[in-house]
Amino acid sequence: MFSARTSLISLVTVAALILPAAMSQAVDRYVPSLTYPSIQSAINAASVGDTIYVGNGTYHESLSWIGKDLIIKGMGVGNTIVDPSTATGGPGGSCSAPKT
Repeated sequence: MFSARTSLISLVTVAALILPAAMSQAVDRYVPSLTYPSIQSAINAASVGDTIYVGNGTYHESLSWIGKDLIIKGMGVGNTIVDPSTATGGPGGSCSAPKT
């Protein structure tokens, strides 16, 4: 027969196993938005497994997401453009992703 102590230990163990999994759920982030005005701001805030949805437009920024396992989705070829070149007002540089 289970005692109250055994039941409490079992409950605490189950909570300790489930809680981290619930807290690490992937998040959808949207650019541009008040929270993420740039793609890089969304990348900086993102965690493993997050998806960043980038709206139509040309984004003049360099991007780096090295060390982050993310999904970045635009609105289609020709609709979402990342152009870091200085000739078009960007900061220069490039977009850096993890090597697979």
